[in-house]
Parts: sequence; structure tokens; C-alpha cells
Amino acid sequence: MVQRARAVALHQPVDDGLPNRPHAIHVEDTPHRMGFWSRWTCGNLYKLVGTGGSWFLFDVIFYGNIIFTPFVVELVFAKPNASEVAALSAVIALVALPGLYLASLLSDRWGRKRIQIIGFACTGALSAALFILLKYEAHETSRTAVFLLYCLTFFFYNFGPNATTFCLPAETFDKDVRSFFNGISAALGKAGALVGAAFFKLILDTYSLATVMLCSAGVSLLAVILTLVFVRDMRAEFNRSERSIGAEATRFDPPHTELELRGFASRLSEHRPASDRGEPPSADSESNSEPQAMVFV
Repeated sequence: MVQRARAVALHQPVDDGLPNRPHAIHVEDTPHRMGFWSRWTCGNLYKLVGTGGSWFLFDVIFYGNIIFTPFVVELVFAKPNASEVAALSAVIALVALPGLYLASLLSDRWGRKRIQIIGFACTGALSAALFILLKYEAHETSRTAVFLLYCLTFFFYNFGPNATTFCLPAETFDKDVRSFFNGISAALGKAGALVGAAFFKLILDTYSLATVMLCSAGVSLLAVILTLVFVRDMRAEFNRSERSIGAEATRFDPPHTELELRGFASRLSEHRPASDRGEPPSADSESNSEPQAMVFV
């Protein structure tokens, strides 16, 4: 035990026959690095279709709608003034905000895959309802209903893909490629934002707001299919991993932890001579160590 305590205090390797500590941190001198092309396996590509594809489709409809919200408000409310447009845009933001809080409360219980499916499905249904109202000019007599449905689309953006798309890559891919494919998924999302910002105004000017809502409904439906087929719910694997870690910790109860050994070593070093600890001898020790003169009478 004394030998092990001294070795731990001096950060030296120990080979005393005691079992290895599972809680100790081992740092590899040469970490494993995967090549660029070796990461593109069929399994990782399959997962990327679900994480990056759904992120791409979400940003197409989200950024297209959020950037051009003032244009939508002007079309629905017959060109209101600037202050009214700002007030209505603020109402949309206030309605959308609780969706994020609700998603954060239910994400671990329901799972991010289910929440993303609910968000895309509700957004698609609301966009289809807006298409019907706008296509048949019903918004002339029900402007409030159109505006309310448009606000609810942003609520389900937040309670859904806006709260899950950036979480899914981190929990879907293995740790060796997690950061890499998380970045690829995010890049696909930004590409979708570019597509949405570029084509939203083009479709709005060429056709109508009803056509924009029909396209949003179609993109949402495609995102639901991608999420159902290519995204996995990882909650079961996380729960199984936590149970195995807890069982291993219960099974193995080491007699002495590293912290206990370090504390024992520090107490032991207090009783060692200064020369053994690598410290300069004190004045008292020097005076005590000087040879005494012998006087013969």
C-alpha cells in the first residue's frame, strides 16, 4: 500500500497486482484517427439523410417565411403602415416563443424524433389550411383566421424542428465521427436557408402567397417522411447505457480510490526527510545535523 501511495503521489506507473480502476481516466498517447473517406460509410450516409436532410428542408421553409414575414403581413392585411407591420411581426414572435420552452420540457420524455415529426406534421397541415384560405380568397372575410394560422406555423417551427434538428446529429452519430457529421448536417441546414431565402420571394412575386404555402406544406410532408425513415430514437440506447454503467459501478467497489491514495501519500510525505522530498534542508535541520564538538577535560 505504501509503495502504491508513493507511486500515485509521484505520478508513476503502478504494477502491484491490484485490479484496474474503471473510474480512472486513461489518456491514449496516440488517439485513433479516421481517414476522411473512411467516414463515409453506408450507415453514416443513412443517418446523414435523416439529420442533414431534415435540417435542410426545415431551413428552406423556416428562413423563407421568417425573412419575408413583413411581405406576408402586407398581403394579408392590405398593406398596413410600418408600425402595424412591426406590431404584427412582434405578435408572431411572441406566439412562436413558447414552442421552444414546451419542446425543452418534453424532449426527453417524448423523444426528439417524435417532437420533430409532430412539428413538421402540424406545420404542413397549417400551411395546407392557409393554401385553401388564400386560394379561394376566403382571407378577405377571415383575415384574423389567416393571421392566427400563420402564427401557429411559427409555434410549431419552434416546437419541433427548430428545437431538434441541431440536437439529432450529436446523439445519432458515433463519437468517432460525431463532430464531422454534425458540421455536415449544419452546413446542409445553411444551404437550405439559402434556398428558402432565394426562392420564397421569387415564388411570391411570380405566383401568389397561396402557392408559397402549398410549397411549404409539400416540404413539410417530405421532412416528415425523412424523419420517420432515416432518424432513430436514441432514448432506449441512452437508458440502456446508463443502466449498464450503474450496474458496473454497483458491482465493483474498489477498496481504495485514487483520491484516498493521494491523501495517504500526502500524509506520508509529511513524515519523510526533506532530502527525500526534494526540498532544501531547513535551518533547524542543518543545525541539528551539524556534528557536535567533543571537549576533552
